[in-house]
Amino acid sequence: MLMHQKPNTSFVVYFDQNKWIELSRAYHQRPDGIRFATALKKVQNAVKRKTARFPFSSIHVLESMKMGDISRRQRLAKVIAEFSEGWTIAQQEKISPIEFNMSVPKAFNKPLLITKPVVFGRGIEFAFGEPVRTQNILELLDSPIETERQLAIHFLATILSSPIESLRKSGINQYNAEMNTTADQADQIRKLVRNHGKDRRHRAFTARHVYEFLRSRPRELMALLTPMGLSVEDFFNLLVVSPVSFCLDWPLVIC
Repeated sequence: MLMHQKPNTSFVVYFDQNKWIELSRAYHQRPDGIRFATALKKVQNAVKRKTARFPFSSIHVLESMKMGDISRRQRLAKVIAEFSEGWTIAQQEKISPIEFNMSVPKAFNKPLLITKPVVFGRGIEFAFGEPVRTQNILELLDSPIETERQLAIHFLATILSSPIESLRKSGINQYNAEMNTTADQADQIRKLVRNHGKDRRHRAFTARHVYEFLRSRPRELMALLTPMGLSVEDFFNLLVVSPVSFCLDWPLVIC
């Protein structure tokens, strides 16, 4: 679980998928959900009082798709839709390029030339980086009329439950392939550095993330460095000196 807060705003709490499942068990009064009843009550109060937001991501949608039991998917979707109120977090691949372009000038004490990315939005389309086509429905999530609000929650929950089997299977196949590739890469690094200390392992994972990010966008890197009077050599010298601290300024990259 990750928590984030800006001054004078609600907390933003990002739940792992297993935490959503635990809340769902408590919400639907299942015997294995009794021990999560207190957490459920706190989340319900936070949503009601607008003291916190609980966004979901594309990963939550894809993980939910993997559940073969439609009834289980519907129960979970109901909870995510109700507590998230349609708030979502942008995909890492949409945000990372912008955050990278912000972190490089900062590392070299240069002025920022771009604005911060929009990380939080409403609707499943936003979570997948697509144009929002259901704005009218999403606006009902904030309606003071409870029947309208419940209609919007039901609409969102229906989409989240992945009712169309053919689309669900294709989504699962694509997601599994991406996760297997990521796991294989992590395992390769783990084997290479398993006999080294924590700092060396951390640096290896950081270097891998930066390499994977940069290898597909060398022109973007040059376009970013040139106006600042910097070269690619300057950039990689920085990574040699402080790769982890540079990566920590790059919020959506997990170092």
